[in-house]
Order: sequence, then structure tokens, then C-alpha cells
Amino acid sequence: MRVLGLFAKEPRPGQVKTRLADQIGVELATEFYTASLLDLTDRFSKTADRRILGYSPDTADARQSFEAISAGRYTLWPQPATSLGDRIEAFFEMAMRGCTSCWTHAVLIGTDSPNLPSELVAAAFRMLEDRDVVLGPATDGGYYLIGCRVTSPGWLRDVPWSASTTLAETVAAVQRQGWSLGLLSPWYDIDVPGDLITLAGHLAAERAAHPQSPRTRIEDWCQRTQNQWLPCIESR
Repeated sequence: MRVLGLFAKEPRPGQVKTRLADQIGVELATEFYTASLLDLTDRFSKTADRRILGYSPDTADARQSFEAISAGRYTLWPQPATSLGDRIEAFFEMAMRGCTSCWTHAVLIGTDSPNLPSELVAAAFRMLEDRDVVLGPATDGGYYLIGCRVTSPGWLRDVPWSASTTLAETVAAVQRQGWSLGLLSPWYDIDVPGDLITLAGHLAAERAAHPQSPRTRIEDWCQRTQNQWLPCIESR
């Protein structure tokens, strides 16, 4: 069985994309996050045998919001209020629970890479056919995807998060467990304002190369708001 997980926060002003908000403002940063979330849930709405939307915080309002976003395409699962490593482990434990007679191949992504190609997720599932863990390296030293067909309590406990060494420390954790590792091609996250320039350029190039492809929400956001956020970034 193939299981896809997507970790997401409720798109509330001041609670998402805070590093972007510091320069482009809370309103634009929240709009950006919302567009990213909607694009990702749409893009992967038919991926895998089972799809799980891991949301936070675990509140009635957040669940109601994600029920509307999911529209029945994802199973909703509240992330536990603990460290990211513990939440990732909890996801894989939950995804693999109850499947004792078959392999469960589970892949987890977040919302920091709004234009993540579906081909990379498909490649991760293929790689899990003969690898225990798959990582998709991000250009900031972390990773945009983690896939597992095995898990063990506490194996991510010592990994530092949101650090330039996150990927390297996770690889070391995999090796300590004696698991086999697969590596995808690098992709990039959108964490700081300068990343928006990269994203806008990439989307414009894709549009030029594939003019008939449908426009995404994040592309619309970039085109509509570029005159607002670009001066803020270039002045720093």
C-alpha cells in the first residue's frame, strides 16, 4: 500500500510563513501560504492509495478549515503537539499500523515547496520498492520529502530541525539504524523572501516552455503581488 502524507498548518495570519511576513507583510505571507496549500492538495489529490492531511493545531476550527480544503480527498489527522521529529515518527507509525501482511510505503511532504513536481513523489514511491528510507534534499540543507517503509521509535530524536545540517543528521540516523537509503534529485523550499524571486523566475520559465499548461494559484499570486513584495526584497 502506498500512503502519501502532507503536513500543513492552519493558514492563520501571523502563524504561517513568519520569515516571509517579516519583509512582505503578514497579509501577503498568509495569502502565499494559502495558495501553496491549495496547489499542493490539488496536485496530489489522486496520488497513492491513501492520502493523509496532517494538520495543526489540533483545534475544532482548524479541523473545519481542513475539512473544506480536503473536500473528502484526504483523511484528516491532527499532528501531535510535540517536536517535528516526533510528529514525523508518529505519522509513519500511524501510516504503517494494521498492515502486517504487506509492505506500506509511506511518503511525507510539507508545504514549503509549493511547486514540487509530482514526478519526484512518484519517484520516491518507486525507490521505496528496494530502499528503506528515501530523502529528497532541499537546497537549504534540509529536505522536502521523506519516505519510509520501516520505522523505529526515537530514530529522529537527535536530528536538528530547520538547520543546514538537517539532511546530514537524518542520513546519519538512517545509517545508525542499518537501513538502506535512496536519494532523490534536489528541490528548493520557499522560506525567506529571496526564495520568492527564484520561484517567480521558475514559474515564468515554465509558462514560457509550456504555455498551454493550467495556471496555478501560486503563479497567480506571484503575478498579482510581485509589485508589492519585490521592492521590499530588493531594498534589503
